Amino acid sequence: ANLTMASTFFLLPCIFPVLGYMVYQQQSGAARKRMSAMAVEVRKVCLHVAERDADAFVEFMLSLADRDFYYLAQAKHVLAQEMLQVRSRSGYSEKQLSKDSTLPRATAKDLTAEFAGSTTLVFI
Repeated sequence: ANLTMASTFFLLPCIFPVLGYMVYQQQSGAARKRMSAMAVEVRKVCLHVAERDADAFVEFMLSLADRDFYYLAQAKHVLAQEMLQVRSRSGYSEKQLSKDSTLPRATAKDLTAEFAGSTTLVFI
């Protein structure tokens, strides 16, 4: 117990340099370049996904593992709130948000039914 307390006391001075390094690492020019490159890649993927028809996309979403489906659903919340100004997640946004979504929400019944034409779905 004494060793734990002593090591905690000696580790306290390390907190500020570590926090400073973490902030610097996220704000540096190299980090900005990496984030810009990732943003371009995300945009390319979104454009390729938008070119697919609704049936193929729904089939793809249903074939995903649970964790992958969850991550894509969370990404949808971020994009809807920040790009489309539709409140779809908790938290704050710097933009004026609409409380009512203008996009139709997909239900479990919609996901298993046949889709006709170009149906736009927003997954919950």
